[in-house]
Amino acid sequence: IEDLYNKSGGRNTPLQTKYLPPPQPSTKNYPELEELIICCEKIFLSEKEKFQLWDLALVGEITSSDFKRLFIERLFPNFPVLDRETFEKSNLKKFWQKNFPDTLGSLTFYLLEKEKGISHVPEIANGLKFSNSEASELYVTCLECHSSTYEQSLPLLESAIEKSVSFLEERVKFQANDFMGVYQWFNSQYFPDKSPNASANESPYKFSDKSSESEISDSSFPDSPNKFPDKPDESLDQLELFLTLNEIPDSSFPDSPNKSSDKPDNSPDKFSDQSPDKPDKSPEKVELFSILSKLIIDSNSNRWINWEKLSEVLYKDDIKGTIFLDKTIGKAFPVQMLETWLELLNNHPESKEVEAKFLVSKAWSLLNRKTLRKMREHLTGTYQKSVGKFIQWANEKENLDSSNHTGVELISGELIEYTTEIWIQQKSIDQKLWNFLKSEGILPKLSDKDCLNLIDVHWRLSADLLSLPLTNLYKRAEKFSQEEKKSLMKLAQEIVSQFKDRQTLKYFIDKCRLFYNNSELLEIMPYADNNLKSEISYNYVMP
Repeated sequence: IEDLYNKSGGRNTPLQTKYLPPPQPSTKNYPELEELIICCEKIFLSEKEKFQLWDLALVGEITSSDFKRLFIERLFPNFPVLDRETFEKSNLKKFWQKNFPDTLGSLTFYLLEKEKGISHVPEIANGLKFSNSEASELYVTCLECHSSTYEQSLPLLESAIEKSVSFLEERVKFQANDFMGVYQWFNSQYFPDKSPNASANESPYKFSDKSSESEISDSSFPDSPNKFPDKPDESLDQLELFLTLNEIPDSSFPDSPNKSSDKPDNSPDKFSDQSPDKPDKSPEKVELFSILSKLIIDSNSNRWINWEKLSEVLYKDDIKGTIFLDKTIGKAFPVQMLETWLELLNNHPESKEVEAKFLVSKAWSLLNRKTLRKMREHLTGTYQKSVGKFIQWANEKENLDSSNHTGVELISGELIEYTTEIWIQQKSIDQKLWNFLKSEGILPKLSDKDCLNLIDVHWRLSADLLSLPLTNLYKRAEKFSQEEKKSLMKLAQEIVSQFKDRQTLKYFIDKCRLFYNNSELLEIMPYADNNLKSEISYNYVMP
């Protein structure tokens, strides 16, 4: 052990041993140290002692790559049985405090909470800047070391899927190869193969077994002698290669052409006693790889529906499913993602939690006028019901963060324009929203064009002045530029020409008199219907 200490950091121990080799300054020769510790490890029985033995490798200096290897292969597997006192006294904690202080909390939570703290493992991997393959190895080790439930394990699958996604412009690319071990583990535990050809004795890691049997990996390389001549030259990941050569049935989906319609589905229900070895809250029994395969095959077509199916399979809670889609692929499907959020808000109308999550979502953070215009085109019904809420949400977000002007940019222009368009279609004005828009908190954020549009819709719909006052908007209009005042005058002349009854015309004159003087009214009245003008006295127009 003293020899081990010396190789680790040149430290002396109370033990005296003959023929010690000269001390080494650091653990830069980690492979040699690893061999030495492996030999010593055989004499220790408890996992705690083995951890303390490997912990000695951190006495001296160690390279980043060697530390990652040490942590994943030797230290981390002992975490499920490691007590807090041992960790507090360890070299690992000292090393972590010095090099990764931001993730020390995540590491500590995981150690204390064990299975309940698995959600912190992705944070640890991110803090240590693990590659995808390193993160996958860490996740698989974690899954195999614990007897965790589906819900406790799910954060690792979420992280694996998120890390398997890349974005090319506005498209999503899903590549499963780096996290094959994680997908295999979940597939064997919670998503049994429903294929009639599946063998009961087949390895739970059948995916990699079949891949190696077919020598698929060799065909990935252009110069490989085993490469199939009729395959494309570009490299495919392991999952895609497997799918190319081995058909996975689409029995997971009811509308699948490969699903037999005359055979009942005898797969165990998610709460069935037929699977006593599974956690109580396991997901629907579908073939996970058949879903992942669609994500790979349809990467070019960018089909949102397959991501929706994956979310529905992974989650029974629609809130969690929506959050998963939002953080994973939401930015590639902005309109569909906003529609999903709106449906969720509609399903939980009284939930402040859902609204709060929406306002911190990726979908909201990426919201812009372009997306709002697309929503007007493709989500007429859903969006139309929520446009007033969008204005309120945008204002709330802008008030919470004064440095964020997204709220003002969303309200002014696109949202006001669409709001007035809806009111004209419905031939009525939402009183609550009207009063909100002309309030002191909102009106200063509106452009002159916005105010002009609001006055326009008020005039056109002959809105009531008592319930829907114009005073604040008229005050704002007084500060219009000459060009904007001319535009407002043209609107008045156009609108007055459309009235067909005397009472409506008189009501419009009353509104105009609050803003225009007599000479300006004389510019408007010639455009009114001649028959109506003859029914109204000159004194009424010019009191």
